[in-house]
Amino acid sequence: MTSIRVLDGLNTVGGTKIYVEEFGTGVFLDFGMNFELHGRYYDEFLRERVTRGVHDLLKLGLIPEFNIYRKDLIPADVHIHEYQSLPVGAVFITHAHLDHCGYAGLLRGDVPLIASPTTLTIMKTMRDTGKSDITIEALYYKVRSAAGDNPRVLCAPKKAVFTTRAVVPTEPPAPCHKEFWKVLPGGGEMEEFWRLENPLPFEWEAHPVDHSIYGATAYILWTETPIAYTGDMRTQGKNGDLTWAFAKRARSASVLIVEGTRAGDERETVSEREVEERCRAVVEEADGLVIADFGARNFERLETFRDIAARAGRRLVVTEKDIYAMDALGIDLRGVAVYRELRGREDRWVRDVRSRFRHIMVDPLEIRANPSAYVLAFSYYDMKNLLDIDVRGGDYIYSATEPFNEEMYLDIKKLVEWIRLFELRLHGLVVEGGDIKAERGWHASGHISPEDLVRFVEIADPDVIIPVHTKNREWFREMFGERVREGFGA
Repeated sequence: MTSIRVLDGLNTVGGTKIYVEEFGTGVFLDFGMNFELHGRYYDEFLRERVTRGVHDLLKLGLIPEFNIYRKDLIPADVHIHEYQSLPVGAVFITHAHLDHCGYAGLLRGDVPLIASPTTLTIMKTMRDTGKSDITIEALYYKVRSAAGDNPRVLCAPKKAVFTTRAVVPTEPPAPCHKEFWKVLPGGGEMEEFWRLENPLPFEWEAHPVDHSIYGATAYILWTETPIAYTGDMRTQGKNGDLTWAFAKRARSASVLIVEGTRAGDERETVSEREVEERCRAVVEEADGLVIADFGARNFERLETFRDIAARAGRRLVVTEKDIYAMDALGIDLRGVAVYRELRGREDRWVRDVRSRFRHIMVDPLEIRANPSAYVLAFSYYDMKNLLDIDVRGGDYIYSATEPFNEEMYLDIKKLVEWIRLFELRLHGLVVEGGDIKAERGWHASGHISPEDLVRFVEIADPDVIIPVHTKNREWFREMFGERVREGFGA
């Protein structure tokens, strides 16, 4: 008997954790961070305490109360044996956004990850360039132990050897992926952690879909009751045909677990091509510095701006984190420069970037001397660098998602102050008094439109529909009636 339980992500966008069990074998479909719930308690400066392992996350209900977590993340005052144990044979990761993979590293170390080679590569870049944070430890980590004589405090020795988690790529990885996976930032190697054999007693299929991050993958599990899971998807990107192809293949499944981020959204859908045309017009007409602001790890948009800049006789300047990931993914770096941020202490990965890409590094003084030669790929968190470049005038293109919570709205208000300070013309946001709104046409959503979602479900034609990643389950009930459920067989 197949059962499906949505442990998180049922009535919210993100935090997806879906548990599928059959004949004593269990798997998770994604194991992500619930940003909405996380934001109730934490912000950029108030974070969960790494030294307390899973304690804080369990206390706040940010992760489900099961005995499924790494032993080295369980302090003495968390009585994990009192929680129900779940068999977990693997975690299927759809893509490398934290609301889908952010808590996968908390799971027992013997639980392998199944994901596309691209997704695994992006996840490793996040781990390599990130700070000490258990939300990015999915692929490798240092085993923690009690600090001194206090078993409630957990620490990882600085010189500890990294432990790797087994991963199963959805297809044979390219040689560049395999080489990148085994190398640590700044030199040194770690134990090979990928394998190709299926760790589960049932078969499954992986299908690429279109989303706002490379490597997005949907799955079909050939359990007793076949299950199709979309993850996040869209059709308005350059690879929209992949999503429609999956819809046809999903006809073989009885249960469809489908994202509904934009369910009931009546706004007109914007395509990536429309965004490209609008942004190109600004860059081609600009006579000074141009700044392009788009979502983190949106490499499709990054490549769009690279090409726009080249056609306008400019170079796209990316951050050191961006070039680290672009190189790992094999993205064409022609016409790209790297911003040499004025740092103090340099992490190992930064030293590696500055060594390997010194021939394309640009200093803020070089940009100041010739601002019309560049397009800067900066976001709100990079605005401090404008104090070093110190150029007034130019264009700021806001090509990212509109703010959807209070924290994001406050960040946007501060971003507008930076834009005013440097006398930049703003595109993509409309400021009217104290109100700030996104302007249509400068950003294409990473999620499928309501119209295409209906068509997708009609093509897949499932017996049971389980909507996730949505705040509008009622829309699904209105559209698809009694087929809509909150789970299956449980």
